[in-house]
Amino acid sequence: MDLMRSIDVAKSHVIQRVVFWPERWKEFNPPVSITWNWSSVPFEKTSSLSVPNDKHGLYSFVLCPGVASHPRNYFILYVGKADNMSLRERFRSYFQDMQRVKRPPISYLLMKYAGYLEFCFTPVEEKNDIEGGEQSLLTALMPPFNTTLPGKVSAIIRGLR
Repeated sequence: MDLMRSIDVAKSHVIQRVVFWPERWKEFNPPVSITWNWSSVPFEKTSSLSVPNDKHGLYSFVLCPGVASHPRNYFILYVGKADNMSLRERFRSYFQDMQRVKRPPISYLLMKYAGYLEFCFTPVEEKNDIEGGEQSLLTALMPPFNTTLPGKVSAIIRGLR
């Protein structure tokens, strides 16, 4: 019975649609004016003051298991943009979204892996470059919790079902 329970629990942590595609990584082609200056904070309410309130940009939710203090044991689960609000406002909005369950897959991700998530962000000076930067990241990384992907990879992902 222990084995069955362990398998059932393990199945609850299987993330569908994980694609590792080196060709997409090599073809990463963001707007040239973006300076990739990433910062990271734990996804906890107390971290919000460490996220800039006067900058727009790109962000991601990254799973950080923290096993054996391994420095590279991270996995990007979601990529987004903060173009209509500051990075800090976007960060804080996720805590409100979790209460309203506005976007079920994202709320599920944030609640299921609470304590193991980092909010990584990079300010983008030119607001017009945010969309292109996000599209480039989505095309290269195809994060499993992004439900909308650029056309060139969206059809391929749908074909995997």
